[in-house]
Amino acid sequence: MGVVFNNTGTVEVQSGRLNFSNYTHNNANLILKGGLLTFSNPLNINGGTIEGNGTINVAVTNSGLLNPRYVSNTEFGRLTINGNYTETNNASINIQLGGNTAGVNFDQVDINGTANFDGNLNVSLLNGFTPTVGSTFDVLTYDALNSLSNLDFTGLDINSTLKFLPQWSSNKLTIKVVDKSATNLAIAPTTETQTEGNSGTKPFTFTVTRSGNTTGTNTVNWTVAGTGSNPANATDFGGTLPSGTLTFAANEPSKVITVNVNGDITQESNEIFTVTLSNASNGANITTATATATIQNDDFIGNSSNNTLTGTAGNDYINGGAGRDTLTGGVGSDIFVFQFGQSPVSGADRITDFAIGTDKIDLLSSSGVAMNAPISFTCAANSTATTLTNMTNSVFTDANGALTGNQALGVNSAALVNVTTASIAGTYLVINDSVAGFQSSNDLLVNITGYSGTLPAFGSIPVSSFFI
Repeated sequence: MGVVFNNTGTVEVQSGRLNFSNYTHNNANLILKGGLLTFSNPLNINGGTIEGNGTINVAVTNSGLLNPRYVSNTEFGRLTINGNYTETNNASINIQLGGNTAGVNFDQVDINGTANFDGNLNVSLLNGFTPTVGSTFDVLTYDALNSLSNLDFTGLDINSTLKFLPQWSSNKLTIKVVDKSATNLAIAPTTETQTEGNSGTKPFTFTVTRSGNTTGTNTVNWTVAGTGSNPANATDFGGTLPSGTLTFAANEPSKVITVNVNGDITQESNEIFTVTLSNASNGANITTATATATIQNDDFIGNSSNNTLTGTAGNDYINGGAGRDTLTGGVGSDIFVFQFGQSPVSGADRITDFAIGTDKIDLLSSSGVAMNAPISFTCAANSTATTLTNMTNSVFTDANGALTGNQALGVNSAALVNVTTASIAGTYLVINDSVAGFQSSNDLLVNITGYSGTLPAFGSIPVSSFFI
């Protein structure tokens, strides 16, 4: 159907395939009875309902009602969405149960995409059906779960002794029939992202909470596994994927799982792992079994080209390598790495956001070996030189603006200088290697084009305010 179609009434698809190229849905009804709907544009349900048993071939945003069982028929339904699914807090999904087989005698919504839930899920029993303890119903399935932040449930009470317990996993929502007096266990947060750090370990912490009947004791196992397109592996955790067992004493409400991730200075993609609960003892139910964590890369290493490297909101390790590089750390306590010979006068790197006293500079020898910080650090007098070479030479001649006479820049020493000449105006770091005198191809020049904090006055500067 190639015309603009604004549905404000009812469209019913009995069977076969119906294609819409320009469809809008405003407080309308769309009924599927085994058919297939395709759309050229994403489907936005702006009020009204989509109900029945069939397939929708497009991403769906729901601000209305999904009802897999159409009211005019006694059959139950399986509604399939081939695309991402997002719902607003005005959205609802109705799930009716009359037996134990999905799509035959209980409703199911299958999402072949990423799901975001934020509305209501309404559960009801039909045809006199009463499920038994331990019965499970996979009412929602999805490829990936992005958010379930505010999903509310109605109809979870079955009778005076039984209830439905929602159990989320990485690819489905299951409602399980449990005794109301049972213990429930849940892990939180369900998503966590941290940078890995440059050394030592970074703790990822998760809290397992007991609710319901907590008067007895319980144990529950937990395991870590890599997941996603770039899964974490044992190396990220010191050689072994972590696992363990939590033991709850009587009346103990919660326990903490700490997963330590190894820091490094290797540039890599973000890595993902899960922490999954299993095998709860003494009849406890696991309501939320899985948490997903992202180890965010905080190492940015350039090559011989002129790189532009930008860090994260965490504490980053940034090494431009050779070339005339532009380095931005972002917020956090960042480390900028400079190797002698890779930021010379002829191709000086620049730092756009150096936080004085917080960010640090780490030095490597010309062969890439770690070095100590400079033994001396001073602020030279302002320079009016017209070239960077002349400015650097003048700093090597007199590196201390607070003293009369010339105070040469010594070996393994550094100086800060402000240049006022318009063509090269700015703040610069001049760093001498272990050889006396200015070596234009090896000594370092770094242009600090942006900074926070207060620039030091002429004279001696605490080395630790700029260097590791």
